[in-house]
Amino acid sequence: MNIFINTVYLDDITRGEGVEKRFPLIYFWLKDYYYQRSPENFKKVNDWSFSDNPTPLREDVDLQKRLLDTPPDIVGLSLYFWNEEILLDNARWIKENFPKCLIIAAGPSADSREEWMKKHTHVDIVIPGPAAESFRRIVDLKLKDQDVLDVAGVNYWNGTKAIRNAPVPRHADPLVLDYVNNFRDEVVELLDEYTQKYEKVIFLTLYMQGCPYSCSFCEQGTKLWTKVLTRDIKKLYSEIDLLATYKNCVYEFADANFGIVPAYEDIVDYVIENGKGNIKFKKPPLAKNQVDFTNHLMRKMMDGGVYYGDQFGVLTLQDTNPEIVKMNGRPFSKEYEKIKAYQEFTKDVEYKTGQVEIIMGMPGQSFDSLADSLNELLKNDLLSAYPPYFYHVFPNTVLTNPDNTYQFKANKVYVRSERGYIKGLIDHPESDCGLYYNTMIETETLSTTELAGSWYHWSMMSHTFGFLGWMRTPLEYLKNYHGVSSHDFIKEYAKQFNPSNWKNLPESFRLDIEALSRWFSGEDRLYDRLDNSGAYALTPRLSSKYRFHSNPKEFIGIMRTIISNLIDIESDPQIEGLLGWQLAKILPIDEHDRERKNHFIGYNFDDIARCRTTRYWKSDWEFVWPKENIYEKSLNIKDIQYVPTPVWNHLDNNLLQKELILPRKTETHSIHKN
Repeated sequence: MNIFINTVYLDDITRGEGVEKRFPLIYFWLKDYYYQRSPENFKKVNDWSFSDNPTPLREDVDLQKRLLDTPPDIVGLSLYFWNEEILLDNARWIKENFPKCLIIAAGPSADSREEWMKKHTHVDIVIPGPAAESFRRIVDLKLKDQDVLDVAGVNYWNGTKAIRNAPVPRHADPLVLDYVNNFRDEVVELLDEYTQKYEKVIFLTLYMQGCPYSCSFCEQGTKLWTKVLTRDIKKLYSEIDLLATYKNCVYEFADANFGIVPAYEDIVDYVIENGKGNIKFKKPPLAKNQVDFTNHLMRKMMDGGVYYGDQFGVLTLQDTNPEIVKMNGRPFSKEYEKIKAYQEFTKDVEYKTGQVEIIMGMPGQSFDSLADSLNELLKNDLLSAYPPYFYHVFPNTVLTNPDNTYQFKANKVYVRSERGYIKGLIDHPESDCGLYYNTMIETETLSTTELAGSWYHWSMMSHTFGFLGWMRTPLEYLKNYHGVSSHDFIKEYAKQFNPSNWKNLPESFRLDIEALSRWFSGEDRLYDRLDNSGAYALTPRLSSKYRFHSNPKEFIGIMRTIISNLIDIESDPQIEGLLGWQLAKILPIDEHDRERKNHFIGYNFDDIARCRTTRYWKSDWEFVWPKENIYEKSLNIKDIQYVPTPVWNHLDNNLLQKELILPRKTETHSIHKN
């Protein structure tokens, strides 16, 4: 009996060689679990092997030879939405060459719907939910040449219809909860290899498996995963002791709710005290209903020097409207309590680079409600550097349940990755990098075109306000001198990108969001391409950013239109001076940028002032730090009478060297339009 486990991690797809490598602990867990439950049969398995190579098997000559030399009897596929295309094609190749091989698909994206199993008949068995116990029973029966189709948890296509057996009870499937050291030598051998080859090795682990909630967008919320089980914490500590002997390990918890019980603080403390400075925590999925405690844990990680990454703290709102969040399955909707707690957590400058997660395309959202959410984040100084996430339609979620009441459309949408490359994406060999997402593109309350328009103006605002802080000065001016609230501004701002107004936008912006609309609807794939100013790699996240920097005068024109719709712009000559001064600070895309193909281009002076660093991301532009911090001064703009001048070769210094003298609040008497 030969067993082959095949998976591909997202890190391997999107990052280059030698950067980060995810350790395939699932392989060792599965093998060890089988050893524990079937020790006698374990001796009868001649070969256990795995591969996490992102190169498709059809192109991987070395792996082909290995499989041909040791033909697999059972193949296990660990399916996630990012690796489905590659692994399913690998399964086709295996079936073509080893037709008697039993191929089993498991993992979060193992799809047991009839249409999926009918389409992918090269997959013999699908196991949604926890799969270790079902896999063990299958191997035991296969060793005896007995039928495996009656095993609990097994789903399959019998040629005419889908057969679904009852799942294994959760208490009978403690895969990750009972990991011991039976294969410690094998683990150490691979860790030695990975830590020598890669800058960071990501060691994925678990303390708690399952989730008590039923969010529509998460596969952890199904009845297959609702039972929560915890692992022997002493065995987790043994992992930490092992990793502490290496200098480049990152400890990542896949728990759905890190921090939901007090024991998580013991784990953090143990890493701080016993990790020898060699172990870092990768950003974990924090418990949604324990905001104060999880913020406490994050601060402890950072203060203890055991946090890895530049995203300090994650606020998972999904939407700022509690009713919409509740509609999508969360029993708790204390969104404003989260905002208050998060503000307290990020009040110190060093913690101000947090990430706020919003999902765009959820049932119940509309173009207007998304504009309201944008305003709530802006008003509370929580607009993230990252635009909203797509609403990915995962198999086995509440959303895909045939009994759900949501009316929606979804398409398999191609996304070009921003990081790294893989060889020939399956079915699309002309593309050298990308992923497929089954993405919500339309609901009863949000059309495809509205989704595209919302995404574009959210991205623009996230870049220019949330990340750069570029818009802070004009917005604070409008508020302090004209009584224009952030809600007034956002409402008018959103109008400009409403599909009904696209015809009035500058051509470059209009073409961008029309392309996004085609992309959302599945009519087009978003490729690496050149736009009309030579900018590279227009992904959804980056498209508005590039437009901002390649067509700054057009963007200023949009801002002028918005302001003129809010106030009597002719009564305040300072507006034009303010917009001109803002325009001068935009770093344009030039030949230097295009030659380097640098994704981190186009940031401006406000970015540096806010981040308080001379490190200018991955660029090499000269910057001399001013004695005064313009960003902090701009937060109270009514007191600004002088703005220090940056020394920055790429900026229009002739304009910037002019002092920006703003009038006192009492000196301006303009009309706020109704």
